[in-house]
Amino acid sequence: MIFCIKNESMGKVKDVLQIIKIIMEGCIMDKIKKNIKAPKLLCLIFPLFMWFSLDRTITRYEVKNQGIIVGYVNDKGEADKAYNELKNEIAAKYSNVRFPQKDISFRVINDTSINASSVQEIKENLKKTLDIEVDAYDMYLNNKEIAIISSRDDGRKILQSVGDSYIKDLKLKEANVKSVDIDTKSTYKKVRVQLSKIISNKDAAKRIKEINKTYPVVNVHIDAVEKIQEIKKEDTVMMPDSTMYIGNMRMIKGSPGKAVIDKQIAYVNGIKNSEKTIKENVTIPAIDTIVYHGVKNPIADGVPFLQRPSRGIITSNYGRRYGATHHGIDIAACYGSNIGAALDGVVNETGYNSVYGYYVKVNHGGGIETLYGHSSKILVQKGDVIKKGDTIALVGSTGNSTGPHIHFELRTNGVAINPAKYIM
Repeated sequence: MIFCIKNESMGKVKDVLQIIKIIMEGCIMDKIKKNIKAPKLLCLIFPLFMWFSLDRTITRYEVKNQGIIVGYVNDKGEADKAYNELKNEIAAKYSNVRFPQKDISFRVINDTSINASSVQEIKENLKKTLDIEVDAYDMYLNNKEIAIISSRDDGRKILQSVGDSYIKDLKLKEANVKSVDIDTKSTYKKVRVQLSKIISNKDAAKRIKEINKTYPVVNVHIDAVEKIQEIKKEDTVMMPDSTMYIGNMRMIKGSPGKAVIDKQIAYVNGIKNSEKTIKENVTIPAIDTIVYHGVKNPIADGVPFLQRPSRGIITSNYGRRYGATHHGIDIAACYGSNIGAALDGVVNETGYNSVYGYYVKVNHGGGIETLYGHSSKILVQKGDVIKKGDTIALVGSTGNSTGPHIHFELRTNGVAINPAKYIM
């Protein structure tokens, strides 16, 4: 009975499993009815299990073309199918095809751990090993050889792919791209080559972009409109305040705004070439920072308002000295150290004379000026706007000087007065 079952169900796994079930149920019933012992039951079923296990062994073939492995199949017909499909595809795509005589061989292998190859995988491997000759085209851009490709039409597609690739690199949305212009001189030379020498359109596009980095063979112009979230910096507005002395100020801090800006941006080969704003929508207006600066003259009230130009001690005071008037104070300092502006202002004069040597004069408004003499080097020029404490020159001993120091003067309406009482 067992051999009869094997012959009738050869290769039919589902049938075999069903028969096993029936036999087991039958044997169990026989055991109950006829009191068959367990060893006899196993003797009936064991040969059937052995046959089922052996029958599941899969025959696998190693496929070679001209002695080179191109894949693995369970059915020799799969290799023939791959060969014939490849032959038809090449004949449809290329002209004047010379296809070599089929030289496929098979070898049985028992290693089921090797996966069977797909028809497409076998086709690709055959394409690499078969000595197929076709008519193709050598592609040139701006007189530089690029690659051998299938057709002139593929050349157009390759250039389009280069443009698409730059768009992808820039992460531009398709809806934002307004135009793509590919600027190059393309020529094609018909050649007779082995099929393996022809590269894919994708690889040709990659090669063009790589060449473009050092030798521009194509210029891809992309015009796009992009929406950009932009922070709008607040302006600073200066306002006079007659209640504060010159040199004092107070600030009301503003805040930046936000805007959505439509910008038209031009790219060349993935690099931004130009941009212009075509629309701006302010979502949060910026609030100006307002700086109130004092305009009240502190001199009349005797209020200190000047910052010391240097930390050194005063070595000579304002007033009579050596039978003449000393119009400022002398502050000791090391040669080359910084001279700081005593107050905010605008540089209105720099120069050199035999008395002051190299000097800087600063206008602070309201008729108030300061002068810094005997410098070794001047760091500002006429018209510069400076802040209190800014370095404007370096200490020296130029002009009528006996050693490195700063000669510091304070003038009101052109008349020198004693600066010492106004230094904070």
